[in-house]
Amino acid sequence: ELVKFLSERVSRSSKRCVKPFATTTQIREELFRAFRIDVSLATIRHDLKALGKVCVSRDQLHRKRRRAFATAVTDVDPKAIVCSDETWVTCQGPRTRYEWVNPGDSPIPRPRGPQPQLMVWAAVGYNFKSPLIVFPAGHKMSSASYVKQCLGHVGSGLKQHAEYLQEHEAVEQMYFLQDGAAWHSAQRTKDWFKRNGIELVPEYPPYSPDYNMMERVFKDLLAALYRCFP
Repeated sequence: ELVKFLSERVSRSSKRCVKPFATTTQIREELFRAFRIDVSLATIRHDLKALGKVCVSRDQLHRKRRRAFATAVTDVDPKAIVCSDETWVTCQGPRTRYEWVNPGDSPIPRPRGPQPQLMVWAAVGYNFKSPLIVFPAGHKMSSASYVKQCLGHVGSGLKQHAEYLQEHEAVEQMYFLQDGAAWHSAQRTKDWFKRNGIELVPEYPPYSPDYNMMERVFKDLLAALYRCFP
């Protein structure tokens, strides 16, 4: 009964809904902390299966969203999409989880503690390139700074690009692609796009860097930076 209770417990707030004991490890730790019951992970998994529970990856939800998104944009000309993104630039080395080493050697640990870094933003599309917007060190992005310092620098350029696509590429509608960051989905940002008559790519799924050309541009940029400053 305790396993069932913990596995179905949900914490709700004004902004999100989460399960604090969604995994067998979390359930095991809470059983010991709150009730001093020490059981193995295998026992908890057995009890959960006996209750009819199944272990589902959150990635399955993302895959469904990705399939829906891919279906929705099938008829959109790739030339019509302008991709945008921001990233942190640092000289501390590649932020990768894995490293090839000789047998018996250990990977070089990542630097600990705060590292000097800058946030940059840009947008690219077919025959379109925005300026690279560089924010000062320690800058905290908000919808106000996003609208003023990013979109404000490309607004007129996007309108001209939309006219170019209509006149020379037979593209009736231009779309602007951005991810689901808080400053992207804020009402201030939505109002800016509405005022400027720019359509957003709808329902862009999370964790889908392969759909955003700007992700690849930044990947090459960071790789070049690491080569210059190893």
